Amino acid sequence: MLKSTFPTILCALLLLYSCEWKGQPSKPTAQEEKPNTNYKPAFPGQTRITPVKTTTPYKVEVLNDVLGRPWGIINLPDGRFLITEKSGFMNVVSADGKSVSKIMGFPKVDAKGQGGMLDVALDPDFPTNHIIYFSFSEPYANGNHTAVERGNYRKI
Repeated sequence: MLKSTFPTILCALLLLYSCEWKGQPSKPTAQEEKPNTNYKPAFPGQTRITPVKTTTPYKVEVLNDVLGRPWGIINLPDGRFLITEKSGFMNVVSADGKSVSKIMGFPKVDAKGQGGMLDVALDPDFPTNHIIYFSFSEPYANGNHTAVERGNYRKI
């Protein structure tokens, strides 16, 4: 019995020894970012990582600069965009960005802070059933809740 137990105990002790805390956590390097919050970290250096910088080229092309506070965006099958507006409605924007149609009639939205009309998604069977799903901040007595609803979208 002792001969078969000894290797198991030895392995367990070696494993525990290898996991033992040995010293202080590393100090942040000069390249690491300063905290972006006042929350106290659980240990020094928590969530402070070296920034990742890319050399990947990209092109910015402004399609429309008259939208108020856009939040979520999806492509419709015909090439247009469906864009949620933080204050409580959606816009249908043409593929070239030049034409904007406003869709109203949504439930009341609490647009304070990070609230508002949030994301939008197409039903997997959208070409047939024309169903969209959207999330929004729904007001209630002591603040708001995040709610999800669905609606029937007909081509405008």
